[in-house]
Amino acid sequence: MTERRYQVKRWRSLRLDVLRRDLWVCQVVPGCPVPAQVVDHISPVYEGMPDWEFFDPTNLRAACKHHNLRRGHVARFQQELGGAEVAARPSRFSYGARFLNGAAEKNSPPRYSHTLTVHPPKRAKIVRFG
Repeated sequence: MTERRYQVKRWRSLRLDVLRRDLWVCQVVPGCPVPAQVVDHISPVYEGMPDWEFFDPTNLRAACKHHNLRRGHVARFQQELGGAEVAARPSRFSYGARFLNGAAEKNSPPRYSHTLTVHPPKRAKIVRFG
């Protein structure tokens, strides 16, 4: 869904105000080192959302592009699945403590991280000869 309200002057002005308010720091994941470039709606935009709610600064926060897109993908998957939970991807370190400490049973299920990781596409590298 493309929202036309993102193109109006009121949004552009509000976007800069929110980024300044949050000091250009990503508020989606605490401690994110990437500077915020976009503004994220805490309660997602839905079809028929009234202007007062869309432009409400208390429903907005600064976000880096990566975390804003990740939140959008998870919300879209949940909507397509009818509100079902999206399965978390296992962390690459999710098995470490089990085998290092030897405290867990051999047949115990693997532990999973509670975040969904979406990796941005890799850019092609241009190689020039001669």
